[in-house]
Amino acid sequence: MNYTENYHLPQWDETDRILRKDFNSAMAQLEEGLTGNRDAAEDLRQSGGEMDEKNLKRLCRLTYNHYCAVTGMDTLPHQIGLFYQNASKDISNITGTMLVNNVRFAGKNGTGLTLEALAETFQEVTPLHIIKGNLPKSTPQTVTFTAPATGSMRRLYINGTYSNNVGENTTSFRITIQNLDTGSIEQTEEVTYTQKYTSAAFSEYCHGPFYFLGGAKYQITVQPLAAVCDMTCGLVLGGDSRVSAFSNEGKVTATHTLHEQEDSLGGMVILRCNISGAGGTLKLLWDGEERQPTVRRTAQLDGGRIAQELIYLRDNGIPADSTLSLSFECAEGGDFQFFDWGAVMF
Repeated sequence: MNYTENYHLPQWDETDRILRKDFNSAMAQLEEGLTGNRDAAEDLRQSGGEMDEKNLKRLCRLTYNHYCAVTGMDTLPHQIGLFYQNASKDISNITGTMLVNNVRFAGKNGTGLTLEALAETFQEVTPLHIIKGNLPKSTPQTVTFTAPATGSMRRLYINGTYSNNVGENTTSFRITIQNLDTGSIEQTEEVTYTQKYTSAAFSEYCHGPFYFLGGAKYQITVQPLAAVCDMTCGLVLGGDSRVSAFSNEGKVTATHTLHEQEDSLGGMVILRCNISGAGGTLKLLWDGEERQPTVRRTAQLDGGRIAQELIYLRDNGIPADSTLSLSFECAEGGDFQFFDWGAVMF
């Protein structure tokens, strides 16, 4: 009996007997070869899909940029397959939040917050010192603190002394509150004080309120904007300063249903929020199925705020009527800031 050169399949001569063992062996080799070709073809098809994956990435980038473009619009034009909601301006279908510092907020804090507890976390890094006529050489005051709970403070005092003043002059201070965990400056306020004497002690307060998140580290900077006299002063919490803690049930829900004229091939949901303190449990359901973020990153919003950006990508068929459900439940001591969310279908 002879055999083929490449796959060793039997080649019967006219006088050869066809034996069951030889025949079954030949069929088994054919089965193995055909299966291998099928698997190779599938691998080739998938490897050829790399261009499809690249195109999907390009489409996702366009989709994301389109979403970012509409976030700056007060009124959205009519568009197909687009949903956007700014939680600070529109709370339809959103429950469990309150407006704090122009952000929808939820928190769960049973311990409260006292002036004494907050003051204990204040640490001065540099004192404020103004050199008359030399503002560039003058130094701002910097203070860091980590609040035990989310809240606000009012009536912070700038106490100090000045000297070498001639006539009646004014000194302005810029006070900034920076979240050191995110790097964003969350608030700014200016205070002006008038010097009427050659030298004197003084006390001036800034109204606020200044907001902060529990567990986040902040820096307060008091920057002098003029140098009309010599001055040494600092920011303090005074006896009549006011501290308030923010807390509710800590359960947030949001829902939205897109009603489109036709099905979509895929889509992207974008959620911008901040989870701080002890955190909590976040869930996003898309047509009843819980989805996990495809991308997690930080994003700078309008106004300089820094937010966590969660992107949920769906690359299968999406029905014309598609429902999104968002929920967050705070742990004890946890906070949730809800900036915006939305979806773009493609």
